[in-house]
Amino acid sequence: MRKNFTFALDKIIYVSYSITYMKNNADIMESDVKDWPPEAILAALRENGTSLLQLASENGYSSHSALYTALRKPYPKCEVIIAEALNTSVQQIWPERYAQRQQRFAQLCGQEHA
Repeated sequence: MRKNFTFALDKIIYVSYSITYMKNNADIMESDVKDWPPEAILAALRENGTSLLQLASENGYSSHSALYTALRKPYPKCEVIIAEALNTSVQQIWPERYAQRQQRFAQLCGQEHA
């Protein structure tokens, strides 16, 4: 029983730390070129009173796995759902992904016109 309590307490402390970090470094997170870590996204969702499971059910998914996949790999439809829940844009949460998409698009457009 003590082990479970310690684990739960560690999770609460970690989530609390993540939320505090995000609040204190919001300008850095938005201007930095790196994607938000999945843990920070989950903490922000919790702070907004929602979860991946709740977002999944609200958007017609039977499981939260599609939304969870968007935390780790590109999944544009689910990225939009998560960004809307956080009242921000997908480009602010995943700037690296969108920079790569813009580069590929520019390369494709350049090759078509060449």
